[in-house]
Amino acid sequence: MRVVRIFLVIVGLLALGIGVLVATDPHFSKIDFTRFPSRAAWQHPERVLETLGVAGNKQVADLGAGDGYFVDFFSGALGAGGRLYAVDVDSDAIAKLERKVSEGGHGNVEVIEGSVTDAGLPDGEIDLVFLCNVYHHIDDQVAYFDHLRGDLSPEGRIAIVEGRPEGFGKWVSPAGHATPYEDVVAQMEEAGYGLDESHDFLPIQNLLVFRPLSSSAGL
Repeated sequence: MRVVRIFLVIVGLLALGIGVLVATDPHFSKIDFTRFPSRAAWQHPERVLETLGVAGNKQVADLGAGDGYFVDFFSGALGAGGRLYAVDVDSDAIAKLERKVSEGGHGNVEVIEGSVTDAGLPDGEIDLVFLCNVYHHIDDQVAYFDHLRGDLSPEGRIAIVEGRPEGFGKWVSPAGHATPYEDVVAQMEEAGYGLDESHDFLPIQNLLVFRPLSSSAGL
């Protein structure tokens, strides 16, 4: 009976903790616990791509692709008519990406080793640049994205998925791995972009979509 009482106390404390989190940060309730502990429980990759309208015959760049989490999703959504450029600056990440692409048979994915100042993308061809948990790693965001405008197609967009430094996010994100919404918008505006869309369906991140200020056409 003592074990049962201890178990009930633990369950009660967990329920209380979850209740406090939901009350203080409504984003916590957006976690899909049916997919836990998979990253998909809080990353919602399918909804991210659906929201961005990723489909065939488009060219997409995944900047800071890392371990290639989004590679399978992008490759499948783009199909044979589209192309994904998986970009990273770390040589170990590049090796993992190349292995993932080879083993997964992703014929529409090209791995690119970029630099901290230049992604190495084809000029004027990219319809969507995507960054997930990468924005805070860029040393000079204004200069970087100002330069990146030259890689975008006439209808190109930049989608930034970045951690929130407040609410539930501050408890699970390492220090320095999140950027306030207002800072991202201000820095992107200084780099020559306007905020086109803002989405908050992710539990610990914002999804912000920008277009060059000179372009108002849709993708």
